[in-house]
Amino acid sequence: MRLTRRKLRRIIREEKVRLAEQVDDDRVSELSEYSNSKSGRKLMQEGSRVSSAGRNISALSEEQTGTMRRTLVEIGQFVENLGGALESLNSVSEGGSATDKLPTVSEFKKMIKEIQRLEK
Repeated sequence: MRLTRRKLRRIIREEKVRLAEQVDDDRVSELSEYSNSKSGRKLMQEGSRVSSAGRNISALSEEQTGTMRRTLVEIGQFVENLGGALESLNSVSEGGSATDKLPTVSEFKKMIKEIQRLEK
């Protein structure tokens, strides 16, 4: 078999593509690495505590009425969602994102409006 310049270039190009695909298969996200570390596990544990605090805040709303009740429910849900996102860092599925579990900006703004309503 005679190796021409054209064949050699094709072989090199194919090998580069094969190596690039292999590197992509071996790649692990930084978030995945962090969630498996000691400090990542501690963060998820603290996320569980934050989530629990959110549930406790919502429970406190049962003792209130009107705007205060609604505000405490909003705050409780926001804090619980935030803690839940931190708690489940290592359970991000393929194609999903850790940001999908975080509270949205509109939820944050809604909570702020509820607090501002109380200040009036």
